[in-house]
Amino acid sequence: MGRTVSTEDLKAKLDRKESIKVVETLAPERYREAHIPGALNIPPEKIKELAAVVAHQGRRNHHLLR
Repeated sequence: MGRTVSTEDLKAKLDRKESIKVVETLAPERYREAHIPGALNIPPEKIKELAAVVAHQGRRNHHLLR
């Protein structure tokens, strides 16, 4: 699985348009209110069920769970 990155590192990666996968863990209503553009959301109650699936999708190598 990828590693957790700081907010500053994430912003720098997004600014450089690096190929990364951002995963947020917000309740659906919070995600609708505000989220990182392009981020995938896994609601907190689904993390155990879906984290392994998400980690193996795509070719990107950094993950952020907040």
